[in-house]
Amino acid sequence: MSHPADRMSPSRDDRILQHQGLVHHVADSVWQMIGRAVPLEDLIGYGQIGLIEAVDRFQPGTGYQFSTYAYYRIRGAILDGLCKLQGLSRRLMEQLRFYRGLHEVLAARYEVVGSSMEDLEQIWRALDESLHDSLVLFMLAHASVISDENPWQEWEGEAVAVAAEWRRQIRQILEQLPETERRLVQKVYFDGLNLSEAAEQIGISRSWACRLHQRAIQTLRHLLQRDMNPPPGERVIR
Repeated sequence: MSHPADRMSPSRDDRILQHQGLVHHVADSVWQMIGRAVPLEDLIGYGQIGLIEAVDRFQPGTGYQFSTYAYYRIRGAILDGLCKLQGLSRRLMEQLRFYRGLHEVLAARYEVVGSSMEDLEQIWRALDESLHDSLVLFMLAHASVISDENPWQEWEGEAVAVAAEWRRQIRQILEQLPETERRLVQKVYFDGLNLSEAAEQIGISRSWACRLHQRAIQTLRHLLQRDMNPPPGERVIR
């Protein structure tokens, strides 16, 4: 006869089977978000990888719910998989890099407040910070897919000038980041790597890369705000 505690702790295979619905739900959500540009089955496959990682890495007793932890792993794996695909339109790649960056920011904030998500004030603070960060992520995503060799394909009129200014601003403020953070941003947003791959190339852990990514985005945000709204009497060099 099994012990009650055994029934309360599902096996690895049981947990994977129990959360198939979550994989399909997240995959369908991302599929709708990207305009069904990729077969849904591919997204479900990427999501399965994320679920398995979540099952293998989850640590009970930390105060986090497994379903919430798995959600971030599944969604992150789907976005990572999509960002590696070839032949997608430039516009979709912009969107995917933006979504992946925003996902990493939200996941990092979940790590901070995840043990007390009932606290609405913390949730709103985290959401407010993430919305501010999203402007930087949006600019990074656009700047990274516009090359000097083929800069304005699909852009017209005023959009060309706006994109040029974004690229100039991003390049300028990136130079003000510490070296490791700058390399991390370069590899994730300009070289197309995910955080795990970038961390491995730089020689740091993924957890530390997550922290550096979060810090880099916040620093870029503050630098960008200073560039756009310099204090009275301070001239920003362009």
